[in-house]
Amino acid sequence: MSDMQSAAWLGKGLRAQRGMLTLNDGRLQFETEAGVVFAAALQALQSPAPHWRAFDAAVDATIDGRQYFLSFVPPSSPLTRWYSGLSAGHRWRAAIEGRPIPQRGPFRARVIVMSLQIARVCLLGCAAILLLGYAADHTMSIGYRLVFGAMGAGMLVLGVLTAWVFVEWLRRAP
Repeated sequence: MSDMQSAAWLGKGLRAQRGMLTLNDGRLQFETEAGVVFAAALQALQSPAPHWRAFDAAVDATIDGRQYFLSFVPPSSPLTRWYSGLSAGHRWRAAIEGRPIPQRGPFRARVIVMSLQIARVCLLGCAAILLLGYAADHTMSIGYRLVFGAMGAGMLVLGVLTAWVFVEWLRRAP
């Protein structure tokens, strides 16, 4: 069994407590700044189940008769943190179930992130085209044309930067 450690959040919503989840020599422990919340043998973990809304990024578990909700995605996190949380949850689930720990994140998470990034680039491109179209309209005043032109150029630059960041993320995605 592999030793693991990663950041996790205990509880749901904005009141979730940040801590470290550790698996060492078959013992599972969650510790916050206030101290150890639970420490038990992995066999004491009853009914670990991935949370249905969180794919593999969270788990509902019972330890010594108490219910715990552990999430590997911080509350109100951006898409990049969400992907790393899914990957961490995927590895933790494999470790808890005694399977080999995967080196890459779950395929469905990569597909979701790729789809969302492609949609973002497309929306920015459409907004840029629309705004630049308004900027080219000769019936509008020069002030409006300048504003629409600047906004369109900004959307275009943002779209190109988003696409570049996305390609770099694809190259380095775990």
